[in-house]
Amino acid sequence: MLGRHFGVDGCAGGWALVELVGGRPVTHLFVAEFAGVLERTQDVRLVLVDIPIGLADAARAERRCDVLARKALGGRSGCVFPAPVREVLDLSEQCTQAKASAHQRQLTGRGLTMQAYCLLPKIREVDSLMRQNPRLQETVRESHPELCFAALNGGKPVQHGKLSQEGRRERLAVLHRYVPDVDAFIAGVPRSKRRGSPASDDVLDALALAVNAWLGSGHGFQVLPDEGEELDRYGLRMEMVTACLDSAIAVGAAAATRG
Repeated sequence: MLGRHFGVDGCAGGWALVELVGGRPVTHLFVAEFAGVLERTQDVRLVLVDIPIGLADAARAERRCDVLARKALGGRSGCVFPAPVREVLDLSEQCTQAKASAHQRQLTGRGLTMQAYCLLPKIREVDSLMRQNPRLQETVRESHPELCFAALNGGKPVQHGKLSQEGRRERLAVLHRYVPDVDAFIAGVPRSKRRGSPASDDVLDALALAVNAWLGSGHGFQVLPDEGEELDRYGLRMEMVTACLDSAIAVGAAAATRG
């Protein structure tokens, strides 16, 4: 599990990055464009990013990984929005949410959520770079923070929303099992007044992704879908990954970071 591992979470103005070296969080960064993310994560062991990679065509309607992720999260399933179909991604960047949703509904029978619509620029950004170099998926893989927290929590999804005080405490407690100095690390995140810069919950999500990248590199990954690859028209895998863990791994990981 040695080496550098990154977790990347989208925020209003760009991307929040957390880097782990040997399981210890060493830095958090704010990068405006995904090309900058790739530049800063060259030659790393693994990057887990919370953004759809690979998109279904209208005929397929929905990615299996999205369906399976919502099933795994149960009461927290609403955190996983259905990714837009590729025909929606191909619309003009000036297209409104109402028109994009109507277009997707006409093609698939379901509309486009406002959350998915707001992420279209970031999805386009990542999709363009991944299509140019599909081999990037060897080191840049899609995940989801709520799935990552569930993996770190013995397979049980966290119960509270991340913006609530209960949700923050719950997530910090889960991360503390693997990263004993998580409180000090999060306390060191500056509260920038720069518009669009990451909030502390973005950094927590990125840290959960980074911890899963670190632990999964040593213990293997749970992949959704777990039976057969699902590829989009450009050969990109449509999947989400998290670390395969048990309670003994949590104890060992915490001991390793203390050492």
